[in-house]
Amino acid sequence: MNNSLLQSLFCGRNHRHFQTIDSTNSELKRLLADEKLPEGTLITCEVQNAGRGYTGNTWSSERGQNIMMSLLLQPTFLQVRFQFYLNQVVSLAIYDALEKWLDKEKMKIKWPNDIMYKDKKMCGILIENTIQGSLIQHSIIGIGLNVNETGWKKKNLKHATSLKQILKKEIDTTKLIYRICEHIESRYLQLKTNKLEMLQQDYMSRMFRVEKKHYYEINGKKIKAKITGLTPEGKLIVDTQQGVNVFDFKEIVFIL
Repeated sequence: MNNSLLQSLFCGRNHRHFQTIDSTNSELKRLLADEKLPEGTLITCEVQNAGRGYTGNTWSSERGQNIMMSLLLQPTFLQVRFQFYLNQVVSLAIYDALEKWLDKEKMKIKWPNDIMYKDKKMCGILIENTIQGSLIQHSIIGIGLNVNETGWKKKNLKHATSLKQILKKEIDTTKLIYRICEHIESRYLQLKTNKLEMLQQDYMSRMFRVEKKHYYEINGKKIKAKITGLTPEGKLIVDTQQGVNVFDFKEIVFIL
């Protein structure tokens, strides 16, 4: 893959592409254990046979049709308790990369780490951190983005969509990978220069179902509630009939 099209300083500059691997995150972990990799190292593949999502589900894809990528960041300046800012960086970067094609009113960031279009998932993010003391040493940023695949009905995935399904045309995956790298670098540098309020505001303004009443599953019960904000640690602030509650990851389930 020719990275002469890449316009970043470090994200994607060291790029290794594979035909078939288990998962890009796992491959990047193995490489990191064996050698000293520069920040911004990028792993991509045509197909992965053991891709993982945030909830532990597998991420499957037709060969060469979608983007499976992992990027190495080294946010040694970031305290563990504020690691959710990395989710914001990556989610916003993908949003930034896609907004030239998609209706911003229909594209939203679903807390904590999905990109949705009209209530259908088009991108998932899996961030795996290596911790030392109270700081993050390495972050492996895994991204699975549905680009040119259209066979969701065959897979019985009614809540999935892709760029091709939306736009009715194919997208060059290589160019889009590099575009995502450029936007991750831009948002990451905002984090590095402590522009936390900007990141938080941008994330909230693009957030799925924010300030709207919808049904959620909380403690095994279907409850109508409204997302109103985020804590600095990235927990979800939700207004229910019982009052304002704060939920950590996996403590609240979106009902689509």
